[in-house]
Amino acid sequence: MRIAIPVWEKRIAPVFDAAESWILFLSEGKEWKADSSRSFGSTLPESKVQELLDQQVDLLICGAIPYRLERMLSDSGCGVKSFTAGEPEEILQAWSDGMLDDPRFRMPGCRRGRGAGKGRRRRYGDRTRGRV
Repeated sequence: MRIAIPVWEKRIAPVFDAAESWILFLSEGKEWKADSSRSFGSTLPESKVQELLDQQVDLLICGAIPYRLERMLSDSGCGVKSFTAGEPEEILQAWSDGMLDDPRFRMPGCRRGRGAGKGRRRRYGDRTRGRV
């Protein structure tokens, strides 16, 4: 398995779009190895997504990421775990231990993680179309 974590100042980048580098982690049996720290080849968010896909990344663990970029990744078979905060090694260990949903790994201000509020937008959208 191949896991990518975008970094900024030795922590998960709070916003995927702004990340300048990322770490690729590879599994070796039950152990994980940091393959290398890499600089993104472009500042364009879509190019960053393509770079991860070109490296056959199976999972992106990141901070905030625009839905359209998350969709590009997931449509190509790459999982996304967003709104995550912490140091890459501790995050990878938490993911390996099944503890990544622990509140201490959530971005500040994110109480429920990805998807919180989607229902509100959907209901609001339905009201504006007269389908209450």
